[in-house]
Amino acid sequence: MGPLGKLLAYAFYALMAGAVVYFGHKLLWLLRYRRLQERLVARALQKLTEEADTTLVRWDQGAESSWSEASRSDGSPRDYVRRVEGELARLDAELTASHRTIRDRFVVHVMQGLPPERVTVLRVPRRHGPAREVAVDLCFSTVPEPELPPPEVFELEVRSRYSFARRLLAFLLGAADVVYSSQHVIRMSQNPHTPEGLLWRRLSLPLLILAALAVDLGFGVRARLIAWADRWCDAHLDVADPLLRDYLPPAIGLGLWLAGYGTLYLGLYLGLRWRSARQIERLAELRATYTDRVADIRDAHLTELERWARDYAATLDDASSLTLHQAQMLVQRSSHRLRRRIANRRLLDLAEEVAGCFFQRLPESARKLQDVATQRKHSLAHALWPREEEMGYQVELAKYRHAWRDIELCLDQLRGQEPDPDLAAQLWRSLVRYARMFPEVVPEGLFERLSEAHGDTVRRIVQDTEADLADLDERLGELAEALGHTFDSVKPLVESRIELTAQSMDAAVAEFTSEALQLRERARLEAMAFEI
Repeated sequence: MGPLGKLLAYAFYALMAGAVVYFGHKLLWLLRYRRLQERLVARALQKLTEEADTTLVRWDQGAESSWSEASRSDGSPRDYVRRVEGELARLDAELTASHRTIRDRFVVHVMQGLPPERVTVLRVPRRHGPAREVAVDLCFSTVPEPELPPPEVFELEVRSRYSFARRLLAFLLGAADVVYSSQHVIRMSQNPHTPEGLLWRRLSLPLLILAALAVDLGFGVRARLIAWADRWCDAHLDVADPLLRDYLPPAIGLGLWLAGYGTLYLGLYLGLRWRSARQIERLAELRATYTDRVADIRDAHLTELERWARDYAATLDDASSLTLHQAQMLVQRSSHRLRRRIANRRLLDLAEEVAGCFFQRLPESARKLQDVATQRKHSLAHALWPREEEMGYQVELAKYRHAWRDIELCLDQLRGQEPDPDLAAQLWRSLVRYARMFPEVVPEGLFERLSEAHGDTVRRIVQDTEADLADLDERLGELAEALGHTFDSVKPLVESRIELTAQSMDAAVAEFTSEALQLRERARLEAMAFEI
């Protein structure tokens, strides 16, 4: 490498070493700058706090006077909010503690008829005046026992009015039954509820006679039987008397014809008697179990009444729970509105206006690369090593940034759901302090505006809160009155339901009695149908 090349290499290395030294110098410069900046900012913030002490003392005295005059007892927003919220918490606690459910006791009183009892369902307190109690009187009549049908309803005496001779005559001589059947049809037809089947079964007896005569006339059954009897007598009997020989075969043939007719007649009679016996057995079953049937009817209606009472009591509990929740929501609403008044729109608007003024003085507000910090000119000595006397503008920027962040932090918290009254009071004090310390930054006349706004705000807060609490008392009374109307209708409604249950039970027992009477009448008519 030639002399020129070596010279260039040494120059490059010297340049790189100088850059490293320059970077180290700037790093040390920055560390020194930060220490000076922190010390200056800390001193400035301490001085910032000390400078406003006198102003804040006068402001605190005036604020305490404003609160004392407006609320007549409290000297700060915290004391006022604590007192009002304490009263609201007491209302909420009394509401919750007084609430009672009545479902189980209501059902017991409806079903068992216990001694009268007055149950307080909800006690709605008020700030001024006595609490309003909502109670229900549990005193209901009992469901009467259903009247049992008389035992005579289930009794039926089945005994034929005809003698054995008349019965035998009907079996052997169908013509006699024609007369009996005619009389039975006349008797049974007098009942308009007589089943037509019974009449047809009773008429079937004389119809059987007509059928037998039709078969005899149409097919000559009786003549065939006489002819068979004549041949049988000739083959098996030796009858000497000519008169007996002439009359014996017709008598045997007629006897066989009557025996066949009687057999059919007897079979039909036994069938009808079996059907009647079934009806009588059912009537006997009703007679043996009618007390249990009536008890089952009563139990079914009482079960339905208990189900209704339980559902109705559940609606009453729901109504009282709904009233309780509505009252609690009204109490919570008053508390939330009080907190919102403490962090009122007027305070927030003033704070946003002041915060905007401070923000415009900070580098953060710049929309270009150049800002109030980068445009500041410094000496060469300051560039070589930080000089405290040339960092005064950092103190101003630190004060502005502190004030802006302080106001913004308070605004963020006061915009929340539960604004802190102490934080609101602190924001008022901060605005007053900054108005006195930074007249070149804040709008002109800010202190006077703050004084006027604070006094007016305190009066508005107390007036609106008192009006809101008076409205709360009125609305709580309306809720209690509405719930009271609901429970006033309990007794007549339950009594009507009990009366309806008793009537339905009597109707069901009457229907059962009517069913038994119809069964007895059917059994009686069935017995008449086979009575010969």
